[in-house]
Amino acid sequence: CIGGKGGFGNSHFRTSTHQAPYKCTKGREGEAIDVDLELKLIADVGFVGMPNAGKSTLISQLSHVRVKIAPYPFTTLRPNLGILEFDDYSRTLIADIPGIIENAHQNKGLGFSFLRHIERTSTLVFVIELAPFEDRDPFEEFLMLRRELHAYNPAMLEKPFFVVLNKIDQEETKELIQSFKERYPFDPAFLFELSAKEGTHLERLKEALRACSLPKSSHPSVFFV
Repeated sequence: CIGGKGGFGNSHFRTSTHQAPYKCTKGREGEAIDVDLELKLIADVGFVGMPNAGKSTLISQLSHVRVKIAPYPFTTLRPNLGILEFDDYSRTLIADIPGIIENAHQNKGLGFSFLRHIERTSTLVFVIELAPFEDRDPFEEFLMLRRELHAYNPAMLEKPFFVVLNKIDQEETKELIQSFKERYPFDPAFLFELSAKEGTHLERLKEALRACSLPKSSHPSVFFV
């Protein structure tokens, strides 16, 4: 855009015989454009999961950031950022992405608003809820999340990722965990079982997140939809 050009004021028309003229000229207007800007969150790690999977609780345990936590879906409507700090003073910026549901790539459940933030994260953490008293299959939910990312932008499945099986503090989750492991096609070293609510078994995940700057070949990144 080019800015406007100012007109001439009365001093421009001053002469030796007319020191205070009442004359001026108008300037020219500049160019104007309308710009739509889309904010995309930038973070080292993005936590991806369905509503109520425990992402907000997990990020609050890892970074001590205060986020809204409630036992109903879509508690998180905008990304929450936290900083994971380590003993050597290094830091990792982590983001709690609002819950992704089936057909989010078609903008169901504000899908576009949530998926766009995942594009700007370097590493993904799929947070899967273990719900033994509900008719849900954790592994199928994991596949659904990957399908949604692939449908929105296939390049997102090229990112390094980890998988967290959350809420192991609940009773009767062992069968769900075993079933997930039997069907999980990637390196089990990148699979974590923990309870965000109780804050148990978090250290191994912290160490993994600390290594997020490793070359991509060090992490699983297979297309699997």
